[in-house]
Amino acid sequence: MAAVLKRHGYCLPIATTTPEAAFLVLRRRSDVATSFYAVKIFPESIAAALEEPEISAAVTGKFVLSTRTDEAFAQCLDLRVEPREKVLATPGFIELLTERVVAALDRTNSEFRQLRIVRGDAAVPVVTPEPFGSDRFHFEIKHRYSGDNA
Repeated sequence: MAAVLKRHGYCLPIATTTPEAAFLVLRRRSDVATSFYAVKIFPESIAAALEEPEISAAVTGKFVLSTRTDEAFAQCLDLRVEPREKVLATPGFIELLTERVVAALDRTNSEFRQLRIVRGDAAVPVVTPEPFGSDRFHFEIKHRYSGDNA
C-alpha cells in the first residue's frame, strides 16, 4: 500500500501495520482539535467564548488549547489566551473567562458535557493569559489553535 501511494505522489511518511499490509495507520491532525480524555475539543467552541463582548474587549481571540498529564498522571486541559495589547485583566477576569469557556463547551460538545458530569472540576480547563505578542501567538498565515504545552 505504501508503494502504491508513493507512486502516485504521496510524499509524507507512511506507516502500515506490516510491510505487506493494505491498511494504513492514521494519525489524528494535531492542528485541528485537542483530545482530552478521548473527547475531541474543536477550536470553534473556544472561539465562541472568546467572541462574547465581555471577553473580546480584553483578548485578541488567539489561543492555544493543549492537553498535558499532571504529576498524578491525570489529564489536564490547558487554555492559553493572548490578551489585547496594553489591556490589563481585571480581578476575576480569568474566572469569568473560564466560566464562559466551560459554558460554550457544554453548549456545543455533548461529549464534554458528559465528561464534566463524570470528572467534575477536573474537566474544567486551566486558563492562562500569555503576554501580548509572545512567540506562542506570533503572526502566521494560519494560526495553530492546538499544540504542545511548551
